[in-house]
Amino acid sequence: WLGILLVIFNVALYILFYAITRIQINSRKTLEFQATHDALTELPNRHFLNSMGGSWKKDWNRKAALIFIDMNNFKATNDFYGHRMGDSLLKVVARRLKQSFEGDIVIRLGGDEFIVLTRDHAAEVLEPKAKSFLENLKQTIELNGIDFNLYATIGISRFPEDGDDVDELLRKADIAMYDAKRRKLPFQ
Repeated sequence: WLGILLVIFNVALYILFYAITRIQINSRKTLEFQATHDALTELPNRHFLNSMGGSWKKDWNRKAALIFIDMNNFKATNDFYGHRMGDSLLKVVARRLKQSFEGDIVIRLGGDEFIVLTRDHAAEVLEPKAKSFLENLKQTIELNGIDFNLYATIGISRFPEDGDDVDELLRKADIAMYDAKRRKLPFQ
């Protein structure tokens, strides 16, 4: 009997350690996801972008673009309808971004700002993509019986012409976006 009890004890111990290991692995994955993704939209966040380092440069044959997207007058929507409604709209924006920029890295910087890191580099590819997203975004969103029409302004920077790292590309795309807003253009 002692031998059978010892075998049962070892099997039980093995199952216990296996279960604990699985829980730890799943907890680690959950924590990593939470650290690198936006809680609201589940898009990657700024920390994810920073953790990429320059790996995208090597993977993408040294051609890329960063698209900076700022929602127009979104603060007024939050002020008038409340943050819960604003959060629901941001989730729709995130879905539309993922649809429009399928295969690219879509990131929520925070608030109503998003960026897309894309392998597309040429203006003849980027501009139609930007226009298509803006048209998709304009499609009426109905939430709780209220119709919303959202608009955004886009700034684009290209690697390597506009910078050699994400911070420089982000700065240049942000400048281009504000210039487009000032000039009342949808993107620049």
